Amino acid sequence: MSEVAQFEVQVLNYEEVHHIPGDWTGKDVLELLSILEVDTSDAAGEADLRDLLLMGLSDMDSDASADIVLEYVFGDTMTKGVRQNLVQDLEDDRPWEQFADPTKQAGVFRAVTLLQEVFPKQFGIPDAARIRVQLSSQDKDGAAELRGAMDPALLVRLLAAGMADRSILRRLFDEAIQDGPFPEAQAIVWHLESIAAPADAQPNTTALEVYSSIQWLGPLEDVDAYQAKVVID
Repeated sequence: MSEVAQFEVQVLNYEEVHHIPGDWTGKDVLELLSILEVDTSDAAGEADLRDLLLMGLSDMDSDASADIVLEYVFGDTMTKGVRQNLVQDLEDDRPWEQFADPTKQAGVFRAVTLLQEVFPKQFGIPDAARIRVQLSSQDKDGAAELRGAMDPALLVRLLAAGMADRSILRRLFDEAIQDGPFPEAQAIVWHLESIAAPADAQPNTTALEVYSSIQWLGPLEDVDAYQAKVVID
């Protein structure tokens, strides 16, 4: 049964970022080098391996490199035809925001972060948003939610409560934000980490670092604190 809980939300910090933590690990670099059939026997460490990857991708034209990176990022979840069409759009401003399927947007951003390193004159520096928020509740149900793992649907509802009705998040997902299933929330939250709450935080408080696209989180850039009544499942 759904319940309505009361929360206090404070936006501690809003910042533009150019990569998402963990997007390109050493394992990813090695796997891409294997796909490119690059000899890594003389590499002295992770920095050398990454340099080899950038050189290997730069030896091809940008479209071919983009296709390889997209295929690695999306695998069988994106058809070759869609991938090839997307290659033509990657040099546009914030192509991840133009991709209709929100479940693919974080992956598009991830691909561009690597391609921009390889072809800095062709791909713009990707920008996303990182916010640090403090959530607290004296409501019994709200406090219980804050003690567990943060549900993406609840988190997005809490963030949306601080946005104007005209924000793209509220315009696209208003019905789901109000109540009911909200599967898109997991795609809207690109990366989530717990951080230490301020020393003077009240009981039943949690602090989080949230990464996502500017189109989703941008409306919170100048927001300080607000109250939120949201549905919890």
